[in-house]
Amino acid sequence: MKQALRIVFLLLMILTAATTQAQESGMDIDDPDAVPEPMPLLDTGEYEIENILLLGSDTTNPVNAGRTDVMVILSINKSAGTVSMLSIPRDLYVYIPEHEVGRINTAYGYGQHDGTGGFERLAETIEYNLGLEIAHYARVDFRDFREIVDALGSIEIAVDC
Repeated sequence: MKQALRIVFLLLMILTAATTQAQESGMDIDDPDAVPEPMPLLDTGEYEIENILLLGSDTTNPVNAGRTDVMVILSINKSAGTVSMLSIPRDLYVYIPEHEVGRINTAYGYGQHDGTGGFERLAETIEYNLGLEIAHYARVDFRDFREIVDALGSIEIAVDC
């Protein structure tokens, strides 16, 4: 019982410290829908980096944008000859420019409906919240994914049970 009380006390201390730090930095912790300040663009220094956004959509309907439940930023460092990838959680709560604070996987659909364009709105959202410029993108839905797997000659999966 004493151990549990110590853990609760420690968690309260951490929460109090985090709340104080957030308030001192100017964050409005009482309003989760408050629009945050935009992130500055990432300084790439002398490196020539190109970011490509890879998207997987949760639909088979070509008319419906669906949600982009898979979002991976592929960063190609042309100067160093390296590649890295960053997966963006689909439920990341961010500010979607010209709209509201919400899940990042809805930004593409907002862009489809407001005339901005799905990729453009999502790229703008990523730049605003993460400070990364996106140059290009590729988007697939369930049907496209099946066609890609078939074009590769299928994938064999061993199932034990």
